[in-house]
Amino acid sequence: MAPRILRLAVILSLAAAMGCDGGLRDPVGQVPFDTTGELTGGGGGGGGTGGAAVVVGSWSATFITRLMNDVQSQVTTWHFQVNGSCNRTVAVTSVLEGRTLTTSLPCTWSTNSTDISIAFGGNVGTVTFRWSLENFSPDRLLLDGVTYVRI
Repeated sequence: MAPRILRLAVILSLAAAMGCDGGLRDPVGQVPFDTTGELTGGGGGGGGTGGAAVVVGSWSATFITRLMNDVQSQVTTWHFQVNGSCNRTVAVTSVLEGRTLTTSLPCTWSTNSTDISIAFGGNVGTVTFRWSLENFSPDRLLLDGVTYVRI
């Protein structure tokens, strides 16, 4: 029991230090799914190569979510390759369960000066995000308003 309380205290301390208000949000919303796993949003398009050099690399965002009986941290990582391939990895750690569940989806991408289109294999589909650099920093990528830090 004590290790769970200690883990909870550490995660809550990190959330407070990061200025997290603890409000529920959909950090997985980068690829909007309904409860059946079907793609429900996004759209095709994109095209071009404008901004591609800036986007190439690995980017990560961490979200802390308080649930009724648990605290979860989620790390979403995007890897954008020069050749147009990409990968999205999501690792969700539950304090209650004391374990991490990791999922990974391969994809391809293209971009122009304002949008990035990401096509996932299989029946998942394509989504388009508005992208920019937060405060013009080459190490802070905004995808639909969510900040990802270069790793």
